[in-house]
Amino acid sequence: MEESYSNDNTKVYVYPLTNNISEDHVKEIFGHFGKVVNVEFHSYEKEDSKKYGVVDFEANDEAKNSIAHMNEGEIDGLKVKVGFRSP
Repeated sequence: MEESYSNDNTKVYVYPLTNNISEDHVKEIFGHFGKVVNVEFHSYEKEDSKKYGVVDFEANDEAKNSIAHMNEGEIDGLKVKVGFRSP
């Protein structure tokens, strides 16, 4: 990943997520790190029970903070990966 991209990116991916997780739940969790502008969910083609999310923050430092605190963390019993979303 290019450093310049990570300096202005506000979107992070979160995976895996169970289908029990709602947009409000993600906003509640990630809202501790800054203003969440949008949350999107996408399904894996081969796994009906899991999905991934894209969380869009208002500012890059909020996105960085969420990665620092949530990567390798746990949501709804699953260990999650959190990082900058590729363009």
